[in-house]
Amino acid sequence: MKQLALLVVITAIGFASFGQKLKHESEYFDVYFGPNEKRELGTSVDYFLGADDEHFYTYFQKGKDVVIGKYSHELKKIRTKSIELPKEKVVRNIELHMELDDELYEFYSISDKKTKSNKLFCRTLDKEKLVYNKDDKELFDLKGDKFYKDFKNAFTQFDRSPDGSKFLIAFKLPEEEDRYRRFHFMVFDREFNLLWEKDQKFFMDKGNIFKLVGRDWVSAGGGNMFFRMGNTGSYRAFQLGNDGEIVTWGIQDKGRDFEKEERFQTYVFRITEKDTESMQVGFSDKKIQQYNVRLTNSGKVMISGFYNNDVNTRLDLIDGAFLSYWNVGKGEMTHASFDEFEEDFKTSYWSERKMNNYEKEKKKGKDRVGMDNYDLDYVIEKEDGGAVLIGEVSYSYVVYTGRSSYTVYVRGNIVVINVDAEGNILWSKKIPKYQSNRTMVGLGYEVAWTNNRLYFLFNDNFKNLKSDWKGDRVYGFSGGDNPINMTVCNLENEGEITREQVWTTDDAGGMLQPGNKVDQLFDNESIIYIQGGRGTQRLIRIEYK
Repeated sequence: MKQLALLVVITAIGFASFGQKLKHESEYFDVYFGPNEKRELGTSVDYFLGADDEHFYTYFQKGKDVVIGKYSHELKKIRTKSIELPKEKVVRNIELHMELDDELYEFYSISDKKTKSNKLFCRTLDKEKLVYNKDDKELFDLKGDKFYKDFKNAFTQFDRSPDGSKFLIAFKLPEEEDRYRRFHFMVFDREFNLLWEKDQKFFMDKGNIFKLVGRDWVSAGGGNMFFRMGNTGSYRAFQLGNDGEIVTWGIQDKGRDFEKEERFQTYVFRITEKDTESMQVGFSDKKIQQYNVRLTNSGKVMISGFYNNDVNTRLDLIDGAFLSYWNVGKGEMTHASFDEFEEDFKTSYWSERKMNNYEKEKKKGKDRVGMDNYDLDYVIEKEDGGAVLIGEVSYSYVVYTGRSSYTVYVRGNIVVINVDAEGNILWSKKIPKYQSNRTMVGLGYEVAWTNNRLYFLFNDNFKNLKSDWKGDRVYGFSGGDNPINMTVCNLENEGEITREQVWTTDDAGGMLQPGNKVDQLFDNESIIYIQGGRGTQRLIRIEYK
């Protein structure tokens, strides 16, 4: 699951005497509101440090000051601590905070231009005193052609193996004259003792561009793809297995002399201390629209996503879902299955106008229907070897008004596809939603998974929650006072869906902002940070039953 962020309180005056209040009670979850608090102007949520059975911890950095907060399970602030960062004559960056077992770790780098070295350290936090312990451990020291003037340009990624026994640090090395992307990998044991390390340059055919790609790689200009790391370590462009192998994938650009279908080729890499194996992956009879490459908990390379039946189509439509497994070492696909969506599912929650156009096309003999294209946001691995695919309609358009223009961002319906270990669709569901705004604030959704249920939280429209609403028209959210909707999808009951309002913007004192302001803190709880106007803020806790 994607890790997100919590509240940081900057003010020194606490509200420990105030507790949570039951705001909404439901068959599947309860909602508790913390007190409405004052915050220092200009401050907001940064990210969540970690949690234990009774407390959770937050972090905020402003200039040379670091503020760490400790909160009770009941949303009471226990204490905060302000820490001044060292004023060294070097470039110092906080790379990551991560919770490992019961310890809270900070990883920080120091880039010293005088000695031309980059060092990475880790240390733990004293959760009682809210100060860093004096147990700093140096993990590496880069020099020579590996030196960065500022190590943040190395786009460092951390990952932990599913069984928790190994730890990966991966980072981009400075480019050489050939400009191929090269990375350095370091695998540690749980005590951060180095097990092995190696450099890896990524290219297939010299003279052609190679891009490492994943949901966590972003364009940095000129078509180059770089890694962007989330603070919680949940982003996994490089995935570490229990036996210490690393899996990643990328796209080879063969150049403009080739058609699009032949120009871009996808490769999966399996990296160990001794070898680096790769293989081209793809399907000749389907057009893959959205896909995800992941290393399963059992060590298999699984590729899953959405496809179109017409390999030559130029339409961004999807016809079904697929699941496949690949043996990178032997260069072969061991399993692949494609299952097409039912037509009623494809057209569900379409607007009247869209349905009318579709019926006209059918009368002309063009009876093929394709579902809207969905971004594949999550692939959740199930214990039985199957997966749950979750996506969302996402697009933008430009409105021209005389000499000026503005962009409108749209986030539409959510789709949930449950497939078994063989790739057969057990059931598929749509959650109707339409959000639009000139900014991304308030758009999108958050998802939590516990007790074999999926919980979707997002900003909605009051009309979509009326008792007589049938979904024949989906009304749009576009800011202002709005209801926050919780939709529960029951995996054990063929995806049965319930939908209800849990609070409003006015109730909370601010808008729900999907992204770094929501975190599934425990297996059965999420914490939401609400930033209000005039220097206010609030914590909200959702307890899943």
